[in-house]
Order: sequence, then structure tokens, then C-alpha cells
Amino acid sequence: MNENTMNISEMEQELLTVRSKYKPYFELQNEVRKLKKERMEMLLKAESFLLILITMISVDLIYKFFIM
Repeated sequence: MNENTMNISEMEQELLTVRSKYKPYFELQNEVRKLKKERMEMLLKAESFLLILITMISVDLIYKFFIM
């Protein structure tokens, strides 16, 4: 029984060591996810802006073509 407890304690210690060793990696991974999300939001805003701009230019050209 005592041997099992010791093995569990060793495993817990090893797990803590691995966690602390790779903690910067996981924090970096979270930061990368956050940046990817922000980048996608910016791309969607840019896409919306371009669609509105193309629509406005098209309407302006159609107006000039048919009215004048």
C-alpha cells in the first residue's frame, strides 16, 4: 500500500514537472489562438468594407451611365 502511495506521489511530481516545463508553450499557444481570432475578425471587417465599397461604386457607375 505504501509503495502505491509512493508511486502516485512520484507520478504527481512528474506531472507537475512536465506542466511547469511546458507551461510557456501552452501560454504561447493560447496567445496564438487569441491573435488568430483577432486576425479573422479584422479580415471579416475588411471584407465587409470592400463589399460595401464595391456596391457603392457600382451604384454610382450605374447611376452615371443611365442618368447622364
